[in-house]
Amino acid sequence: MFPARDEPYAIGAEATLKVGPQQVLNRLQAHTHACGTSKSRRDRLRRTLSDLYERCSAGTHAEVTIGEARFVFLQTYIALGEILTLSSSQDGEP
Repeated sequence: MFPARDEPYAIGAEATLKVGPQQVLNRLQAHTHACGTSKSRRDRLRRTLSDLYERCSAGTHAEVTIGEARFVFLQTYIALGEILTLSSSQDGEP
């Protein structure tokens, strides 16, 4: 959604993000900013994605129940769906 690049991405006066190939979460945050999303919504999405990313990474080293795996899958699906609607609304769609 937000291609990797060598130069950092500035989110106003708030922060400058590295958006290289390894900075997936930063690139998603830059995408939500580029779509004109409010700061509170961007912060909520960043926290959600960060929590999911940490949980998925921990899952490779810890036992995960079927219920928790389903929950993480559904939460990921919902969060990514919300991000996809941001780019659609930028194109003038509802």
